[in-house]
Amino acid sequence: CGVGCLVDVKTRNNKVIELRGVKDASANKGMLCAKGATLGEILELDGRILTPRIRNKRELAFQETTWENAIAEVAGRLRDILDKYGADAVAMYGSGQLDTEGWYLANKLFKAHFGSNHLDSNSRLCMASAVVAYNTTLGSDGPPTCYDDISHSDCIFIAGSNMADAHPVTFQLIRKFRAKNPDHTLIVVDPRYTNTAKSADIYVPVKPGGDIALFHAIAKIIIAREAADTEFVERYTNNFDDYVAMLADYRLEYLAEEAGVELALIEQVADAFIKSENLLSFYCMGLGQSSVGTAKNQALIDLHLLLGQICREGAGPFSLTG
Repeated sequence: CGVGCLVDVKTRNNKVIELRGVKDASANKGMLCAKGATLGEILELDGRILTPRIRNKRELAFQETTWENAIAEVAGRLRDILDKYGADAVAMYGSGQLDTEGWYLANKLFKAHFGSNHLDSNSRLCMASAVVAYNTTLGSDGPPTCYDDISHSDCIFIAGSNMADAHPVTFQLIRKFRAKNPDHTLIVVDPRYTNTAKSADIYVPVKPGGDIALFHAIAKIIIAREAADTEFVERYTNNFDDYVAMLADYRLEYLAEEAGVELALIEQVADAFIKSENLLSFYCMGLGQSSVGTAKNQALIDLHLLLGQICREGAGPFSLTG
């Protein structure tokens, strides 16, 4: 996942003897999920490949080789391809596990040295919808939030994410904060009654594909009740009249039907949004992995802009990675 937990590891004779979360790390505050807690055991599993392996034909078995030989072989094969077919014949596909420095060097190698523009990553599949939505609504592709916002929020809205299972450390931060703040409100939107939904004060069983209709219905209710932050909207946003006109094309009853949610429940969510001093939203692949994933992300961010619930502690849209 993309939580970014820090881990303290103690070793003896090249073996892990102790592993724990870093207590003052902002991402995990000393906590680890089951995967993080068993990292030491994973290092000792049979079958781990600890040295490079090579084969001259696909039907042959791999043979161990040295790092020097492996690097020379990779360089030689890439050179042959570049000489025969040109820069467009090579590409690199990476992942979010590469750090900033690693990706910098990869770009330098492929773009500057090889002359190839063919670099991609599973990060595009993972986060493309969120990035485009941030850019088109806020003008920047980074979440305007951080983990510390959890402890400043009075209402958290989770959509398209089973945080309890997929981002358990972050969800534990939420649970610990809520245990000390019983007036805090947690709203979970998910077609499934997940472990995250079980902790919700308000659970919204949205129909698959009904997220945009749900978000638009909430917006219509906020505007009808004159609860929008008009000063924020006038000062910091554009095209608000077009947004209102778009919403006016849809009846609330129609949006509720498209969302698969009772209108009374949508009104309950809108009430919680309106009453909230600091509204924090978490969302993940349930919104992004869709043919209209960007529009889903945009519709949720628009709710924050409508209410002025952004650019301050405890408030804003927070896309989860992975």
